[in-house]
Amino acid sequence: PAYAKGQIIGPFTLSAMLVDNNGRYVLYDETLREVIVKLLCLKALWQIKRIKAANNETVPIIFMDEPSVSQLGTSAYLTISEGEVVDMLKEICNVIKSNGGICAVHCCGKCDWNIPIRAGVDIINFDAFAFSPHLAIYNKEIEKFLLTGGKIAWGIVPTLDSAALEKLTLNGLVKIFENSVKYLTNKGIDEKLIIDNSLITSSCGAGSLSIELADHAMDLVFELSNELKMRF
Repeated sequence: PAYAKGQIIGPFTLSAMLVDNNGRYVLYDETLREVIVKLLCLKALWQIKRIKAANNETVPIIFMDEPSVSQLGTSAYLTISEGEVVDMLKEICNVIKSNGGICAVHCCGKCDWNIPIRAGVDIINFDAFAFSPHLAIYNKEIEKFLLTGGKIAWGIVPTLDSAALEKLTLNGLVKIFENSVKYLTNKGIDEKLIIDNSLITSSCGAGSLSIELADHAMDLVFELSNELKMRF
């Protein structure tokens, strides 16, 4: 394949999960935080090397999964600055890019998308089924991101809501996508610029779904992508 996807947990999310011997989150220890960043650089590099070993022409796309970034700025993380999170992401992003990969960030909550954009990621991936209006808040940053080659991966097939997934049809998804794009075009971003730099994904992982529903979700991703290519 031209591309192959790998994924690691994001540095902010991992640092906000692990604690030291005193029960304090690693996030608040500068040295341990640096250890986490280096660890994740190595994990990303390992995946890139494995993909390249299978086929040197395949371009690895390495996603950092950062659900906890949506909580940045709340009382739990008041002492952590946006700049610190940007620096953590940027270091891993630079390793991915300098070793022939494409860097992406996934967040299925209300992320401050200025953070991964400032970190230099190539792709931002979000839950477009639930949070498309929220993306438009960052319309100026998004427009600049797209104009400089960035991509939006629309996580529009819901894998976190099995009831909604069961009821969805291809036509229904097309309408949801069109409405999602309108949130950005209503802010003055050119539709062609958006479409030319769009990918279609599921909203999140499918690990909590039954095999049948996971198959259904991936089929819908494939069918929606093909349908939108024909339409646009």
